[in-house]
Amino acid sequence: MAFLLFSVPYALDKKYVKFFVLVLLAALFHNYAIGFAVVPLLMNRPWGKTTWIMAGITLFAMATYDQTLGVVVEQAEILGAEMHEDEIFYESQLNILRVLVYWVPPLIALLFNGRLFCDSSRVERFFTNISILCAMILSLGLVKGANLMARMAAYFEFGACISLPWMIKKIFTKDSARLVIVLAGILYFGYFYYEFAINKNFGANYSAITLREFIQSLFH
Repeated sequence: MAFLLFSVPYALDKKYVKFFVLVLLAALFHNYAIGFAVVPLLMNRPWGKTTWIMAGITLFAMATYDQTLGVVVEQAEILGAEMHEDEIFYESQLNILRVLVYWVPPLIALLFNGRLFCDSSRVERFFTNISILCAMILSLGLVKGANLMARMAAYFEFGACISLPWMIKKIFTKDSARLVIVLAGILYFGYFYYEFAINKNFGANYSAITLREFIQSLFH
């Protein structure tokens, strides 16, 4: 993830050789990081032609998950990449609430497209597009492969963290923006609490061993 984040400024500055070198370095740690190579295509206005093509591909992949992902796995293995079929076709779906939370920035970008992007910069368009791609990848997890799709989406979720505050400030007046940001913080924290305290029971899962036992396990 560090290599991928370091590559972002080079993509924004159109220094694509350095960008791809860093993406390839990231792929040495995890094959799926190569998906970050699509980043140079995400500099145009959000919800333009590129976005709708991605949306069409996402819906098609969801409707034909086994067949489409089967072809992707087959072609990747021909090229020498190691694909984990047990993760891709794992019979587990993501919680729809989680997916809807990730769709908040993309939907705001769609509903207020004219106001947000009539005079937007390359950087603003990029981070918004990244958040849209993240939500689309996560949507595939509604069909199968929940764990894998969640990890894949994690490569791009920083886009939502950066684009959402910017969109709120541009849509609302200064005073209203402050109120909306506070409400957004409360709602996101509420989701965080639900996800890790109720849905996943984070505390119970990660208090099974002591800190000393955890450190000792690193040397076994």
